[in-house]
Amino acid sequence: GGAHLLILGDAAQLPRRMARLLPPVLQLGPPDREVVAAALSLGDPGPLVGDCALPQDAALARLGADAWRLALRLPDLAGRAAELRRLTEVAAGTRDAGPVLEDLCLDGPVAAAARRLVADIAAWRAGRIAWSQMTRSLLIYGEPGTGKTWLARAVAGSAGLPLVTASLAEWQAAGHLGDMLREMRAAFARARSNAPCVLILDELDAAGSRASGDRHAVSYRAQVIAGLLQELDGVLGLKGVLVLATTNDARAIDPALLRPGRIDRVLALPRPSPAAVRAILARLVAALPGAVRGAITGADLDRLSRRAAGRSPAELDAALREAQSRAREAGRAVTAGDIAAALGLGREDPAVLRRVAVHEAGHAVMLHQTRRGRITGARIGMTGGHVAVEDLPLLDTRAGLEDQLACCLAGRAAEELILGAPTTGAGGGAASDLGRATQLAAEIERGYGLGAGLLWQADPGAVLATDPALAARVEAHLQRALRHARATLIAERPRLEALTARLLAERVIEGDPFAA
Repeated sequence: GGAHLLILGDAAQLPRRMARLLPPVLQLGPPDREVVAAALSLGDPGPLVGDCALPQDAALARLGADAWRLALRLPDLAGRAAELRRLTEVAAGTRDAGPVLEDLCLDGPVAAAARRLVADIAAWRAGRIAWSQMTRSLLIYGEPGTGKTWLARAVAGSAGLPLVTASLAEWQAAGHLGDMLREMRAAFARARSNAPCVLILDELDAAGSRASGDRHAVSYRAQVIAGLLQELDGVLGLKGVLVLATTNDARAIDPALLRPGRIDRVLALPRPSPAAVRAILARLVAALPGAVRGAITGADLDRLSRRAAGRSPAELDAALREAQSRAREAGRAVTAGDIAAALGLGREDPAVLRRVAVHEAGHAVMLHQTRRGRITGARIGMTGGHVAVEDLPLLDTRAGLEDQLACCLAGRAAEELILGAPTTGAGGGAASDLGRATQLAAEIERGYGLGAGLLWQADPGAVLATDPALAARVEAHLQRALRHARATLIAERPRLEALTARLLAERVIEGDPFAA
């Protein structure tokens, strides 16, 4: 008939059947100086330890269980307090300072959202707003290399919160399903024990989606997503855990993970603009010690940022460190050449740059003529180019999808028209122009019911090699799309050549190149 007190290091350790029978769990936050002072004095005849003898609350919150065990093993109050001070100083000295938002030189909606988030965290910690009034979870998506994880780290750095990082790929590498779920639970447990903190969930799309047509490993994927949903609900209901997830493909994520209440906002992170690249390089160069910095001029930064357009903040940061290493080996200060070499900016070939410019101009002209979304920028370089597009149609007709096919193949058509023959630039992997066009054509036939029949098939692109009839229809779609693109570009050749010349001159165009 007596009362019972059940103490757990992590609420996730409580079996689900038992949890349903118990009163609500009382979640204790990280210890502050007042709590630690009182705990250290229990059972000790000595005087109460004052606040001034203990580290600050934020430093105490970063200590792990091992550090607490080391400090509490000492027999007297003064020794325990001194050991806590030593351990927090060691942790501060070995912790990577990491980036802050100012280092990224962001602009646009994602920058505004990140700054508001940091300001809200400060207001919550000061007691001016409740945790329930804040945005508590974000999904940041963008193509590889845009700096999604770097942005998440910068939010933690600007907010002054400890960082807990987790990766779906790392969980999967732990072994079979049970091992993965164990690693998943451990990551969320670290976030709970370090609250207030920022929890980064990298590569969220690796969990898959139960809505996917791929029937391989369906049971495995369902259990992974169920475990992830349970853990997310647990931390999002806890004050002080901010969840920042990243992905290259938001469409591949299970819809249940994206519903409001789990992911509050979804934000696109584009590649850095030329102005942002220059500002990041200028900040990194200015931070170099005077004896190491050398005579890197504003003109040097202009040339570097023009050639390094689109590089992520993490790539630029790594390049500056590599440039310092090169300079140390040579026994001299860092030069612009060191930075260029570290970024892989070798000698430029005018013929390659022209071909890349023609290819990307072809895509842009076709996108403009067919009104397939809104062009937000274009860039070229020795390693390739890209035309960024937003606001693609959510629902489409067959005619719209055929226009999309033509847009995919317009780079190849432009090379044929202007240069006489295409190169391998349109092909390659599944994400290449030909790869995306082939998959889309297969989906017209077997995924959307907009081809020769209504038969639906999961991942129709995967069966092309064993279905000659489907392969023939897909090839017919591709050939029609290439003819459509070629005819459009012939009619728009002056526009195509003008944009090619502009890309060669500017390398990066921000916004719609055809905007009035």
